[in-house]
Order: sequence, then structure tokens, then C-alpha cells
Amino acid sequence: RKKYNTKKNNTLVLNKVVLYGILWFFILIIGMFGLIYVKVIRPLPSISKLEEMDIKEASIIYDKNGSELYTLFWFDKRTYVNYQQISKNMVNAIVAWEDKRYWENPGIDVIWLFRALFYGLIGKNEWFWWTSTLTQQLIRNTIIENRSSLESLWDKIERKIKEFYLAYKLTNEASKEKILELYLNKISFWSNAFWVEQASLTFFAKRAVDLNVLEASMLASIPKWPTYY
Repeated sequence: RKKYNTKKNNTLVLNKVVLYGILWFFILIIGMFGLIYVKVIRPLPSISKLEEMDIKEASIIYDKNGSELYTLFWFDKRTYVNYQQISKNMVNAIVAWEDKRYWENPGIDVIWLFRALFYGLIGKNEWFWWTSTLTQQLIRNTIIENRSSLESLWDKIERKIKEFYLAYKLTNEASKEKILELYLNKISFWSNAFWVEQASLTFFAKRAVDLNVLEASMLASIPKWPTYY
């Protein structure tokens, strides 16, 4: 009976240890998320900043018949166009190149993220630094400050957390078409051509709405590595 009681007591002690361990684990998790919210999430600006950004466009001078005479560029060539003024070929090309699951993902590609984490663990790539969806890239190029080559590991993690949160929030508050419109009107195509309309005019002397499959494919490859392509 004494041996039985000792075994029973040991089981109770073990159960208590496991129970307290689980309890402290959840407390730690809750505390960590609370800290992340206070230090990282709460100070973030509203995603409405995307549409409120005051970006200077080119000045276009027309004659009395409405024909374009001159286009004045103060710094860079910029002309904003809405989603309907962008070729479907360009839309398909940029999605295929930058974010294949764009139309289905919630701003974050979970499959891509877990695959990158796995590859990182086995030393195959740089963890999840390259797992940015198209929506995350838009956030990074507008709301979040540009990253520095000297940033610490925590800075990288903090930046990724900001990207994840804002990308998810933007996807829930704006249509996929609107996000693509903003993205294609915020990125550089090099050669002093910012945004898709000016890139199309610069490289192919035609409007973005008229791009064919080959032209759109070529343009879509440039933002990934502009100095190379």
C-alpha cells in the first residue's frame, strides 16, 4: 500500500508540474503577444495612408483640342492610372512573377512562409526574409520605412511582423484589384520611370492598357531586380 501511495503521489506531482508548465507557457505566449502589440502593432500608422500619400505626378500640357503637347517631369516620370487602365496582361504577369497565390492569400502566403522557415532550418536559404507577398511589398514600399543593411535580427523580425499585420489588414479593407492598382502605381521600373503607365510609355511607347503578353512579361520582371534587368 505504501508503494502504491508513493506512486500515486509521484503521479500527482508530475501532473501538477505538467499543468503548471502548460499554464506558464500560455501566460508567456499571452505576454509575448501583448508586448508585440504594445511595442510593434499599436504605433503603426493607418493603412489609409496608402491612398492619402501626396506623390507628385508629371505635369501634362494639352492644346485647345485636347491633344498632348508637353509632359513636364520635375524629378521622375509619374502618371497614376486606375485598375481599369492597366492591361489584364500586366496584371497576370505581375501576379505570376511576384505572388502566384495573390488572389487567394489573405495578404500573407502561409505556405510560402512555412516552406521558407523549413528551408531556413536546414540552411537552404535566409529564413523568411524573401517571403514577401505582393501586398507586403506594397506595405514595405509605402508605410514601413526602408530597411537598412545594418539592421539587427530583431529589427528584421519587427519589420516582418509589421508587414504581416498591415498586409492582412489591408487585404480585409480593400479589394484585391485596388491593392494591385496601388502596387503598380507605387513601384519603380528604373530608367527614371516610376509606376506602370510611365514604364509602358518609356519602354514601349504605349499606354499600360495596351500592353501585350510579351511586353507585360518583360515589364513585370524589372521591379524584382531593376539594375540587373
